[in-house]
Amino acid sequence: MSQRPLPPQNAEDPFLWLEEVEGERAMQWVESRNASTLAELTGSPAYQPIFDRVRSVLDSRDRIAFPSIMGDRLY
Repeated sequence: MSQRPLPPQNAEDPFLWLEEVEGERAMQWVESRNASTLAELTGSPAYQPIFDRVRSVLDSRDRIAFPSIMGDRLY
């Protein structure tokens, strides 16, 4: 049993403007979403203990360093 492909539809994408990743409207949308997300995360009682633990791991001298590539060199 096979199905015929649907004919192309000319549906407009209401979020096409997000393709302009550095456009003013897209950046405002991202900043708004970031603010909402940050408010949601920081409003949780679990946030600060998790943040503090992650920070201590990342700041620890005992951690394995993350290398960076600059040009043809690895630092």
